[in-house]
Amino acid sequence: MNVSVQSRQRRVVVSVARLAGVARTALASLGRADQDLDVAVVGYREMRRLNARYLGRASPTDVLAFGLDGPGPSPLLGQVIISADTAARQARRLGIATALEMDLLLVHG
Repeated sequence: MNVSVQSRQRRVVVSVARLAGVARTALASLGRADQDLDVAVVGYREMRRLNARYLGRASPTDVLAFGLDGPGPSPLLGQVIISADTAARQARRLGIATALEMDLLLVHG
C-alpha cells in the first residue's frame, strides 16, 4: 500500500506522517491494504474552488473524497482532500486538537 499525503497550504500545521499512518490503518481495517490512497490538505480558497467545480456548491466544505474505482485492476483507491482551515475552525469549536479533527475527516472521506 502506498499512501501519499501533501499539504498544499501554509496556514495550519499538518503532520504528514500522522495522516499517512491514519490512512494506512483505515485501509487495513477496510481490507484495502493492497490499494493506494492520495491525500491532499488544502486551504479555504482551493477547497471552495474544488467544491464548486465538482459538486456545484460555491462554498467550502471540510472534506471531499473521490473514488477511482474503474474497470480493470488499479492500485489507486482514490483521493481525499481536507480543508485545513475548516478542520482548524471545527476543532476549535469542538475543543479538540486540529490534528484529531483532520484524522476524523480523513477517515470520513
